[in-house]
Amino acid sequence: GISVVVFTSTDPEGMKAVEQATGVRPGYVGQEFIGAGRVNGFQAAKFAHQKLGKTEGKIIMQNIQPGHFALETRAKGTQMGVEEYNQANGTKFTAEQMASSTNEAEAIGKIDAKWSAEGDRIVGWASTDFTHGFVGKWAKQKGLVGKFSVGGFDLVDFVLDGIVDGSVDWTIGQNPYAQGWITSALAYMQDYYKYPAFDYDTGAELVTKENINAVLERRKV
Repeated sequence: GISVVVFTSTDPEGMKAVEQATGVRPGYVGQEFIGAGRVNGFQAAKFAHQKLGKTEGKIIMQNIQPGHFALETRAKGTQMGVEEYNQANGTKFTAEQMASSTNEAEAIGKIDAKWSAEGDRIVGWASTDFTHGFVGKWAKQKGLVGKFSVGGFDLVDFVLDGIVDGSVDWTIGQNPYAQGWITSALAYMQDYYKYPAFDYDTGAELVTKENINAVLERRKV
């Protein structure tokens, strides 16, 4: 008798389990991960090409939880976005996934080790999560800002601060307000009026230095 709507992150097996338990396929409110990843990968290649003048090199896709459906699907989309940029612009960028961490010190240690081993080949960092903010912090510490493209997902404060100071090139939002508001509205509609909830794509909002001030102003509301 409980109204169920899934939000933020999901996977096919999880949705199947909920459907088996409730008899109804739940609505999902959140990002479409392949499409969002394609935006991420395209930006990574675009910044590396236009900002650095590179035509080939490695783009590192950080992942705080390898095997997680949403992050792995974003990584797949990111690789697709890199390949799409290559096809459209004649570049030869490649994408490689790297396990990271939610712990800043641990993540920066992994970033630094990867750069020490392959820095001459790395032209970009395209996180599947918020760890591009850690890349920005590390780049400032090492005097490496501007040596590679840096971006990823989420609107956390230290990522937005990185866009402001130039250590991060972009981040991709997924409308957290809608994830709360739309989910609540669908759950209410489904419970009280018996209309089944539906899927709602919260999008892939691209945030760069061009619109960062508007995004920061919005957060004050």
